[in-house]
Amino acid sequence: MTDKTSVEAEEENLLDHEYDGIREYDHPLPRWWVLIFWGSFIFAIGYFLHWSVFKRGLSAHQEYAADMAAAREAQAKAAMGDKVSEEGLAKLMTNSAMMADAQGVYKARCEVCHGAKGEGKIGPNLTDDSWIHGGGTLMDIHKVVGEGVAAKGMPAWNRQLTPIELSKVVAFIGSLRNTNVPGKAPEGTKSGSAAPAGSAAPSSGSPAPSAGASAPSASAAGSVVPPAGSAAPAAPSASGK
Repeated sequence: MTDKTSVEAEEENLLDHEYDGIREYDHPLPRWWVLIFWGSFIFAIGYFLHWSVFKRGLSAHQEYAADMAAAREAQAKAAMGDKVSEEGLAKLMTNSAMMADAQGVYKARCEVCHGAKGEGKIGPNLTDDSWIHGGGTLMDIHKVVGEGVAAKGMPAWNRQLTPIELSKVVAFIGSLRNTNVPGKAPEGTKSGSAAPAGSAAPSSGSPAPSAGASAPSASAAGSVVPPAGSAAPAAPSASGK
């Protein structure tokens, strides 16, 4: 009885179509399988829109670049130490990867006024050896870039850049010194041109004789000293004879 009932139930579940003598049962898929299928389909649509249409995600290459940039930030902090110094900024100049990062900051913030190569536009030429503010040391540059020059319209970049970004872009500007890219004419004072404190002012042309130098002898002047007891020569007459 049971076998007959089960056979009849199976026959009721058979579909009408038949292929090569094979008939198909009308058995629905498990609900969990259907849910996974539709969930995957909806996720695929969202994934496509996020990456290919709106382009809001980071690629594997971009994530790697961001991780490496963060590692260089930590390395720069270690190189700089607790306080910004001439030596610390000079260390940053020797790191090509950090200078590549700094060049990106320079391009975004400084290029509009100082030119792509530092040749000067609205702002002064950064590649010569003349400086309007300071003497061209890395610490002088750090002060000018950080505090800005309000009279010239240069903002204080220490309010917009992180301390490490500021130090790196200062090191990059320092690497442009004395590259002498053709551009805006030099402005300000030539670095190292000022006389050191306490030095004597130069004379009008010839160096002053030393205190111990003896006066030139009469013989050096071209005159002949007569021997003792001899009469002095007579003065020439007006006629020259």
